[in-house]
Amino acid sequence: MDEPIEWIGGQPEGARPKRWPYALLPLGLIGLVAASALSWTAIRSTGQAVAEAVVPYTVSVQGAWSSQDKVVGGPLSMMLTINNTDPRKLPGMTLRLKGLHPGWQIIGAGPSAQITGDAIYFSSLVAPGKSEDLTVNLMPVKAGDSQIQLTLSAGRSTNAITMKTSATSQGTLLNAPASVRAATSSDLAVTPQLLYVRDLSLNTDASWDVQVQNAGVIRITSVTVAFPGLPSSFELTTTNPAAKIDPTAGTVRFATALDPGAGETLTVHFTPHAAGTFHVAAQLYLSDEPDPIVLPNGDRAVNFDVTVS
Repeated sequence: MDEPIEWIGGQPEGARPKRWPYALLPLGLIGLVAASALSWTAIRSTGQAVAEAVVPYTVSVQGAWSSQDKVVGGPLSMMLTINNTDPRKLPGMTLRLKGLHPGWQIIGAGPSAQITGDAIYFSSLVAPGKSEDLTVNLMPVKAGDSQIQLTLSAGRSTNAITMKTSATSQGTLLNAPASVRAATSSDLAVTPQLLYVRDLSLNTDASWDVQVQNAGVIRITSVTVAFPGLPSSFELTTTNPAAKIDPTAGTVRFATALDPGAGETLTVHFTPHAAGTFHVAAQLYLSDEPDPIVLPNGDRAVNFDVTVS
């Protein structure tokens, strides 16, 4: 009979290791590869954010207002030129504006811009050494002094970009001071032209066209065409664009918004139900002002005669 084995030194033999389930190895690899693929986008995004936080982008910025005369109701633009002085490509930019409320409203931006609250995302890519012109269209709605603060970040991130405005000035926050004055009646102005036919046919549709162009510095929010003393035999029928007709007062109110420089042709259709020669006067009221505009010749109405037969 063999002698039993006795341990003389060293460590006793441990438990026999379990055999690896090799048959499951391919499935485990597939799961690992899938998990890596799914998380790569998040890892890359996180890595980019960390890189931006450690080494912020650097750009040079030049900015200006489209007008020095800032008036309540007068749209204007903030224009920024962004030059990418960083060795990395800018994957779009997000501009954030603070200090807008309650005196300002964002009414537009470009190019390729998405507005969300006080943040504006510009999707254009900017390569190193290249520049991009950004425009933010604003409407001042309250008079007074304000300080609009601007920050810029790469893509849709919240990590502020370092902005250089000169060789000795840089930071992550830009200030855009603005002084807004209250609007006056002289800020409202149009260049009107009335087109009409003097000879009309009885009981037949006719029209008057009023061409208006905003020659003022603030937005026109409505145009009312009034015909004081319009003969009762003249029936105001339809308009283009759509408007509110008050046959008793002889007025037609167009809810037409015109920014400075913009124009519109307003058409009023009517039907004359009596023959004869008639005197017609036409007046224009802007943005529900209580008084009609003063025409270039000093009059407040365009006067003309028509004949219906």
